[in-house]
Amino acid sequence: MTPKIALKYCGGCNCRYDRSVILKRVKEDFGDVEFITMPENGEYDAVLVITGCPSQCATHQGLIGRVGKVITDCEEDYEKVAELLERAGLKRIKHG
Repeated sequence: MTPKIALKYCGGCNCRYDRSVILKRVKEDFGDVEFITMPENGEYDAVLVITGCPSQCATHQGLIGRVGKVITDCEEDYEKVAELLERAGLKRIKHG
């Protein structure tokens, strides 16, 4: 069964990095992950909140991740994202 991964973005008003880099790396490492975008409040297998700066203003309190929730505010948070996806049951693709 495909894990239900909720994906929420901030509004992008003060981005300090290219937020799409996180998802590009997910596709490289995990292939085609199915995200539920614009998720409604409720429970998902995992929740990923991608914010553009340290204020992390995206509303996510009603999104519950069965195996966890990760809130990013920089590219360096990627490993936390990868670990969350692995806990949700996704496998990393072996490179080279």
